[in-house]
Amino acid sequence: MTAPGGNDQDFGFYVEGLFLRNYFYAGPRQGNSCVRIAAATNCHVRDCLLEGMGGVVMGGDPSPISGQGVLGGSVTRCWLRPATLPGQRAAHSIGIFCNANQMLVEQCNINGFYMGVAGPSAVVRDCRIEICYIGIKLGIDMNEEGYPGGGEISNTMFDGNTISIWLASAAHIRGVDIIGEAWAPTFRTVTPMRLLALSSNHSLIG
Repeated sequence: MTAPGGNDQDFGFYVEGLFLRNYFYAGPRQGNSCVRIAAATNCHVRDCLLEGMGGVVMGGDPSPISGQGVLGGSVTRCWLRPATLPGQRAAHSIGIFCNANQMLVEQCNINGFYMGVAGPSAVVRDCRIEICYIGIKLGIDMNEEGYPGGGEISNTMFDGNTISIWLASAAHIRGVDIIGEAWAPTFRTVTPMRLLALSSNHSLIG
């Protein structure tokens, strides 16, 4: 779904109380998701149950000249799972992709994706992220290429992820609980378990 853009901060686009299961076997990189919002201002997804290879994609091409970004967005109190059929793996899946200025992910339960939360930047707090290959990866575009951003991760629990937090850009981390499990998902030929991966500037607090 696409909402019109513009500089009018009073314009709002909301998705609320939606249950949606999308079994189409393609991920956000192929244009597939349950909720996709681009070129819009003040957009919010809340109290939804979403099952698909892409849960919420907030914004499109991160390039400033593309006009596909979102100014002011949030995903709140949502339950997200990959809608895989028997024998399928969620190797291209992303729970929430954040290409939005002032992006907030709050009080969400995210389980079973290749990447739980990903994007150039985001504030993630009060969430539970489990059984993902990468729980949160910031500082990237849709193709996992480096794209500068920042963010904050706080009061969030990680359980059974292969890599819980991967920072390719500056971010603050505080008040997180990371639990490693032997049955963490494997999407690549060699998958060493790492609780935290840092590839750029970072700040750890608390």
